[in-house]
Amino acid sequence: MIPSNNRFLFETFSHYWDKIPYIFRAKRLKPKKWDRLYAHEELAFVYVFNGRLELTIEEEKIVASDGDLVCINQFFTHNHEILTESNYVRIIVSSRFLVYNGIDPNSVLFDTFIHDRRVSELMSAMLDEFEEKGPYERVAMNSLVLSLISYLLKNYSRKNDNSKKTLFNSWQSDYIHIKKALDHISFNFKETITLDDLCQICGLSKPYFMKLFKKYTGTSPLNYINVLRCDYAKQLIIEGMSITDAAFSSGFNSSSYFTLCFKKLKGYLPSEIDKTGQQSDPVWSMSKKDK
Repeated sequence: MIPSNNRFLFETFSHYWDKIPYIFRAKRLKPKKWDRLYAHEELAFVYVFNGRLELTIEEEKIVASDGDLVCINQFFTHNHEILTESNYVRIIVSSRFLVYNGIDPNSVLFDTFIHDRRVSELMSAMLDEFEEKGPYERVAMNSLVLSLISYLLKNYSRKNDNSKKTLFNSWQSDYIHIKKALDHISFNFKETITLDDLCQICGLSKPYFMKLFKKYTGTSPLNYINVLRCDYAKQLIIEGMSITDAAFSSGFNSSSYFTLCFKKLKGYLPSEIDKTGQQSDPVWSMSKKDK
């Protein structure tokens, strides 16, 4: 059964893919529970260095602890609860990265739960490279991510399952329409985007478009756009840009409106961002931007 709208959110990451081939996030979090189920069209991994997490993948509950890798296949609904204070990483891989390296994303289907010494070695090497930020970090990270996927393809691919049916499948026909709007927003959020533009791109009436958009994202088009703009502005501020310049560079028409949106979405002011980006995000490393 597909979860009700207020408990389900379809995540989109396409605004990243013109800059980076994957998102690597390392987190240190205290016990916490997410009630919503999520899904996305990208392949993702969660690896636990220490601690305990309970993940729900397609209604299957999995408890992951030290050295465990959980694979989240494309369109699989999922959420997780942190049972004890935990250090873990989450990797979201662009389908473009797979295709570029000769891998058909539609053929990839991994086992959900993996505990393997070689996987642990690769994940530790990734974290080391990510934290050291050496001159060849990106090359090394690309190689390690590809090595992980290659190793999993050889050893942990699911057999005799060509359907890849998921809880999300019944919604995919509508998603094909709304994805046009999501992609347009992802690549043009720094420009002026109107509701009429989005409806025309999707070929949908305004009421039906708004209904579908809320269904897949859990929010309105304006709020969705502002989330992307605030995330982008935050990165610009971390890199040294002034708040005003970051606001206008991200698509806002005034710095005061940017501050208002940022405070509402992030829970703190742009002026409270430090140059490491650590201010209020409970992470010790965030997704890397291409240098």
